[in-house]
Amino acid sequence: MLGAVATPVFARAEPRLFGVPFFHWYQLAWVPLTAACLACAYLAHRRARRAGPH
Repeated sequence: MLGAVATPVFARAEPRLFGVPFFHWYQLAWVPLTAACLACAYLAHRRARRAGPH
């Protein structure tokens, strides 16, 4: 998740995606990616709690 805070990596306009500068679509790409990671962590945590202590 450090890719969202590594400014030198994405502080540019090219390449464009459907006319949108790289800076904007790169930042927005992190939203669903982070949501998917959080969903996986939540499901793993929930499954571990249901399994109980071993």
